[in-house]
Amino acid sequence: MSKSNESAYLKIDRNFIVLKKEIVMNIQSEKLKLIEWLVALQDKTIIEKLKYLKENISDSADWWDTISEAEKESIDRGLKDVENGRTTPHSEIRKKYEKWL
Repeated sequence: MSKSNESAYLKIDRNFIVLKKEIVMNIQSEKLKLIEWLVALQDKTIIEKLKYLKENISDSADWWDTISEAEKESIDRGLKDVENGRTTPHSEIRKKYEKWL
């Protein structure tokens, strides 16, 4: 590997490490926010749902198996829309909602 290629590789590698560290830090920050929210939470229904998630959904569970039938049907309708060309480019949507973004 030439010096310039090695230098580029090291630069990319360092950027990846920095990016990975930022992602990990963001996840940790989000976890802390959730903990703060949970400590103040008084809604027993939400607490029961969270307990269910903790006890019944493993890290290796397929997310499809964890969503409701209504959510599955909504996703299926969206996929059929894509198959039938009923889509709007992202750029058009951004223009339409630009003032709120």
